[in-house]
Amino acid sequence: MTPDPEPGTPVPYVVDISHWQTNITPDITKQWVAAGINHGIVKIGGGNSGIYESPTHRVQVAALRAAGVPASRYWFNGRDVSIANQVWGARAQLDTTPLAAGERFMWDVEDEGTTARWTPAEVADAAQRLSDLVPYSQQVVYVSASASRAADWSPVVALGLQVMVADYGNDDGTPSSTPLVGFWPRDKVWIWQYTSKGRLPGYAGDLDLSTGDLRNLWTVRDLQEALNKTGANLTVDGDYGPATLAAVTAFQEAHGLTPDGDAGPLTLTKLAEVAG
Repeated sequence: MTPDPEPGTPVPYVVDISHWQTNITPDITKQWVAAGINHGIVKIGGGNSGIYESPTHRVQVAALRAAGVPASRYWFNGRDVSIANQVWGARAQLDTTPLAAGERFMWDVEDEGTTARWTPAEVADAAQRLSDLVPYSQQVVYVSASASRAADWSPVVALGLQVMVADYGNDDGTPSSTPLVGFWPRDKVWIWQYTSKGRLPGYAGDLDLSTGDLRNLWTVRDLQEALNKTGANLTVDGDYGPATLAAVTAFQEAHGLTPDGDAGPLTLTKLAEVAG
């Protein structure tokens, strides 16, 4: 693995807010900045209950900007309406409250009750439809670490979209897991959302917090490169497919670990030790 960030590189420290976090004011966001927050992500709206704008969207963008913090936006995926119409809804909000310099637009791709998340093909479709307004380099996909390995995200990676990965571990307000990200190369992992129970001054409730300190994070490409150093012969493509699973299992068997093919923290720690 390559440690990240490089020495001297500022680490993004990000808070994610929506209509669940009410009464966010500039006085509060300025306290967050003093505590280390240097980026915010605000829910702009979604398509999981028709097309809608988040009722707190504009107020929260203004509160973050008043504290000198970029206010990136996210759209919550849904299946009530077509992808084309959801992109139209997102564009309408961006026309009203445009992205400023340093801000990104994110597709929040997660399950909502019984509604399945967008597929990689659907994310690629949405990204392409929005690309004349928001270039691919400013677009991000939000997925869990497990979801990033469970589908073929290569069409989205090929467009150049970054990923914001969620992996909570103990979900105790601290980075307590070892995320393993499929398909994306390390330099396209923007941030790691490490808790849904974070706390910041001025606000009494739970907050989603993320960090750009990726030293505990692995990509499947990292995993494949490390396994190759131990004698495997894997294509470094980020796909946790049968060949990678078999190589992980063989490594586990060779080093006294449970041979289940799951590259969890114990396996990754041992692999880092052996591969150097």
